[in-house]
Amino acid sequence: MPPPRGERIGAVRTGAYRTAMQRLRPLSETECYLRCYGWRGSEDAVRVLRTDSVPRESPSIVAERIRLAFEAMIDGRESEAA
Repeated sequence: MPPPRGERIGAVRTGAYRTAMQRLRPLSETECYLRCYGWRGSEDAVRVLRTDSVPRESPSIVAERIRLAFEAMIDGRESEAA
């Protein structure tokens, strides 16, 4: 016996949905997987291409710039506190 109309039978669906929903045929495991996760074929893969032609600085130079900026920020705090 189905639950009264509008009464929740699970986390999301109501009893009215369950009785109105009709499957035309059972789905195979492959079809279920594709519905949940989508096609993972090679032609559908996303590729990230680097378009910048500007040479990047070495990590040590970038690290030194970050260190100098941090020191300047700390020095600015000390002069505010005094």
